[in-house]
Amino acid sequence: MPFLSTEFVELAVVSLILLTLILHFKTLIFRELNLFLVSSGLLLAILGLLLHFLYITPFQPVLINLLGEWLAAYLGTLLYLPCAILLLWGMHSWFAGVIQLNREINKRKRAESDLAASNERIAQVLNSSSQGILLLDRDFNVQLTNKRLLELLNLPEHLGEPGTSYRDLLQNMIAEGEYGARLEETETVYQQWRDLLNSQHFLHFQRTRPNGVILDIEARWIPHMGLLATYTDITKQAKAELELMKSEEKFRDFTDTASDWMWEVSPDYRMTYISELGQKLTGRTFDEILGTRLEKLLDFFEGRDDWEKLVEASRREESFSDFQTVYIHPDNSRRHYSLSGKPIYNTGGEFIGYRGIGRDITARKQVEEQLQQSQKMEAIGRLTGGIAHDFNNLLAVLLGNTELLRETLNKEESKSRTLLDNLERATLRGAELTQQLLSYSRKQQLRPTTVDLAEGLSDIVSLIGRSLGEDIKIEVTFPDGLWLAHTDPGQLQNAILNLANNARDAMPNGGKLEISVQNHLQQGIPRKECCDFPAGDYVAVSVKDTGCGIAPEIVEKIFEPFFTTKEVGKGTGLGLSMVFGFAKQSGGHVCIESSVGEGTEVILFLPRAIETKRLSA
Repeated sequence: MPFLSTEFVELAVVSLILLTLILHFKTLIFRELNLFLVSSGLLLAILGLLLHFLYITPFQPVLINLLGEWLAAYLGTLLYLPCAILLLWGMHSWFAGVIQLNREINKRKRAESDLAASNERIAQVLNSSSQGILLLDRDFNVQLTNKRLLELLNLPEHLGEPGTSYRDLLQNMIAEGEYGARLEETETVYQQWRDLLNSQHFLHFQRTRPNGVILDIEARWIPHMGLLATYTDITKQAKAELELMKSEEKFRDFTDTASDWMWEVSPDYRMTYISELGQKLTGRTFDEILGTRLEKLLDFFEGRDDWEKLVEASRREESFSDFQTVYIHPDNSRRHYSLSGKPIYNTGGEFIGYRGIGRDITARKQVEEQLQQSQKMEAIGRLTGGIAHDFNNLLAVLLGNTELLRETLNKEESKSRTLLDNLERATLRGAELTQQLLSYSRKQQLRPTTVDLAEGLSDIVSLIGRSLGEDIKIEVTFPDGLWLAHTDPGQLQNAILNLANNARDAMPNGGKLEISVQNHLQQGIPRKECCDFPAGDYVAVSVKDTGCGIAPEIVEKIFEPFFTTKEVGKGTGLGLSMVFGFAKQSGGHVCIESSVGEGTEVILFLPRAIETKRLSA
């Protein structure tokens, strides 16, 4: 009986343990079909063993009575077949699942390994980036940083760990003097940044740190991630831009203060640059000139043949220097320009246009023309003086012989005496002409003295009034404080009479003749082009009419001897040349200003007298 008791106890313990396990893992068993099948097979196996065990115990009669003799004897054995089926089916599926699970686990491990390797590569890329990178979540906690950010902001490594509040980063930067705030103001600064960043989808600004590093910062919100901010050190770039700005400013200063102006054209000969001085001198703005082709610009210049030669040379990429041309200003004035240029190339040796300078030589051209005119007048003066002296000697011989012949004639020879009178008058007229020629050539004998023009010209005005006629009104102006002049009063009278007679001829239908005298201080800067003479104190005598005026091309020749606009036999062309010679020989100057239809003004500049003794003109 002890044997039976031991077997029974063992069976009971095994059954109890199995039942406990089934009850404990019932949820898992019923959820996992394969595990359920295996458990069912094991349960059938235990049941078959139990029936087989009960059949060989004292419970056999009870079991036979309950199941029948045959079923009681073979039921346990019969249960082994479904047990084996369930076990084989369940184990097959279960082990397949285990294998699949193992595969999934291995795949997950490989994916985690690949992800870790990818994250490592990303971390290496981020840490090797020249930009500082900061990623914050919606609560402004750190998600991601790189080493460059810690370096740029001088942050300790623990502040770059995920989960760190942005407040801690600000506190560290404020402690180093960032934002100009105190440490206790960290919360205020933090809230200000939160409000600013929450209100802006994109933010871009530059900031200079206390250590002098200039940061270019961009911050933008990324959906489902947070706020991504990049920090770029632009200190070198900013300094280079500052140096470039200073260099450009220096270049502008040079170009704006230089007497030459700068220009540049592209390879297809379009204007790409012209300095401010060039815009001022040409009378056209940069927008008007920018992009204009050379063919269009040539419409503003004279001498197209010369330009075509220059363009042909430029197509051969040749340098040129001192190319002189005439430019038509928008105000219709003519300006003389000198241009120089050289081809420019890029680093690859490719031709990229021309660059050069331009110079306004209008004043120089005018001076050259004046010098040529002065030299011409001087040469004519020398020639005229020499001829006048020789001709005067011949006239003296003629006049002397005329006197001798007159003494040899009898009073009855009236016809011969008349011929001698005619000869004498012609000889004296020739002598007057030679005197005028000598006056022009500045070889006549002047007797300059101190003259008070305010007193002396009154007699001349009365004389002029009788010769001009009633149709011409004379107006005389003498200001107070008039300086004394140093000149020959007789020659001055002749000069004013000559000018008055010319004015009368210019006003055949009447008009007004204005004679004015005023002090003139010549400071070396001429009022007009024709008024360029040595600096000093002068007394200016102006004779101005309201006549027909003189054309510009005639004004240039007006003082030349024998040049006249009058009909043949009505003028010798020596009147104004005598005035010119008188003014120059007196140490002064004569200037003429005239426009067609607007009258003529001739101004005599006579040197101021140093003596105190007065003499009327």
